[in-house]
Order: sequence, then C-alpha cells, then structure tokens
Amino acid sequence: MMTRTSMTAGSPVKIELPTAPTATASLHAAVLSSRSSVYDATPPRVPLWRRAAPWAIVFLVCCAWDRAIWLMATREGVVKLEWLEKLITGDVFWASIKGAAHLNLNAIGDALLGAAYGAVYMFGRLWPWIGMAMYFIFRYWGGTDGSKVREGLRRGVFVFLVPALAGLSAELLKLVTRRQRPEMADGMYGFLPWPKVSLLTPEFWNPAHLGLASSHAAVAFGGALAAGLLLPKWRIPLVALAALCTISRVAVGAHFLSDAFAGVAIAFGMFALVYAWDRRNNGGRAIVA
Repeated sequence: MMTRTSMTAGSPVKIELPTAPTATASLHAAVLSSRSSVYDATPPRVPLWRRAAPWAIVFLVCCAWDRAIWLMATREGVVKLEWLEKLITGDVFWASIKGAAHLNLNAIGDALLGAAYGAVYMFGRLWPWIGMAMYFIFRYWGGTDGSKVREGLRRGVFVFLVPALAGLSAELLKLVTRRQRPEMADGMYGFLPWPKVSLLTPEFWNPAHLGLASSHAAVAFGGALAAGLLLPKWRIPLVALAALCTISRVAVGAHFLSDAFAGVAIAFGMFALVYAWDRRNNGGRAIVA
C-alpha cells in the first residue's frame, strides 16, 4: 500500500492507494505454489497386473526356449557340465584336496574348479546372507550410540528377510506347480502327482525333484538386491555373482531357464515387499546405505 497526503480545506488527509505486487513478491509466491503442488501430489498407482505383465511375458519367452537350451546343455541326454556338480560333493572334493597336497596337477585343477563352483553354488544358499546379516547387526553392537545399534539391527533383519522369504516362496511354488527338473524327462515338461500321504509327513513337503522355481536364483538375487542397497560399492559384483549363480543352475541341468527366471522374479517381488514393510515400520523413513 502507498500513502499519499492531500490538502482538503486546509487540513492534510492521508489517502492509501493499492499498489501492484513487485516482481520479487510474485516470484516468491510462484515458488511457494510450485513447491506445494509438488509435495502435495501423489504418484499415480500402477495396477498390479500392469507391473506383473512384463515379467509374465519374459517368463513365457523363457518357456519357449527351455527345450532348446536343454539340448544345447546336453550331449546324448547327458549334461555336459555335470562333472561340476560332482566336484563339490564331499568325497570328490576332499579327494582332490588330498591330491593337490601331493602336488598332483589334475587334483590341483579339480580343487580350484571345485572351490570356484562351490563358491558360486553357495551364493544361492542362505548361509552367506546369514553371515552378512550378522555383520550388520554386530557392527556397532559394542558401541554407545543407540541409534547406530538400532540401525544395524534394522539392516541385518532386512538383509536376512529378503533372501530367506524369496527362497521360501520358491520352495512353496515348487510344491504348488510340481513341475519336474529337466533331467527327469530329457528336457520335456513333466508334472509329478500330489503324494498320497499325510500333510504331516516329510515326503509331502519334499521338493527334491521339483524345479519351478529355482530357490538358488531367488536366494542369490534376493540377497544381492538387499545387500547391494546397503553396500553401493559392492552392488555390481553382488548382482553379477547372483547372475552367475542363476546361469550355473541352468548350465548344470538342475533347472530350466524358466525356473531360473521365476526365481529372479520372486526375488525382485520379495525385495519390494520387504522394503515397503520396513519403510512402513520406520515411520516412512527408507532404509539407505
């Protein structure tokens, strides 16, 4: 507002006149309005079927290639890399270790290959991720900063839950789909009937000859995604090892390609669910590195 003084009948009178807003005030109001619109806006929710559709399409493509990849991985019905699985069995591995101790070159080679493949194989088991979870939990356990102790516990639980629930989901899916492993029918799809035994017997819950989905792929990618979120510098190596573990399960004839991809999809889905659950339980605060 502007004030102007005028003379009326010999006495001064103050008259207030409206003024146009300055450029600075207009800009400030525009900035506040834009900030309000950005923070108040909620992202549109994508329907679940639309998010799942690309995964389902890729899964069907993998199914179309299952038989061809099995034929490429085998020769006259025998898996070409079946010997890798034998190298990590207890008797064979310890025999190669003893031979390597006597400087037997073949034994040394077998021991090195067995150790390398064993490391890749174990990447799809839960034990490495239990160790990773313990690292996060006890990293600040002996300190005096309670916030760091709680944050370490939160991270450890996160790293454990994602691969554990992903692997459990893959095992349960095996029991539902009951699709055989590829070696059971020379790369053709076969489905086992439901066992005519009680639900309380171990035989009913035994997924030994079932393949869909690969629990190795689910655990490997679940652990790599969870640990990679908290260890950004190790993200690429972790995902690369998870991919190698997944591919190895197909190469040694333990799974169809679609089995492996289903395990990867389960891992991504379980990572998203556990991430959302963790964020909700921590007042909307996302877990970060």
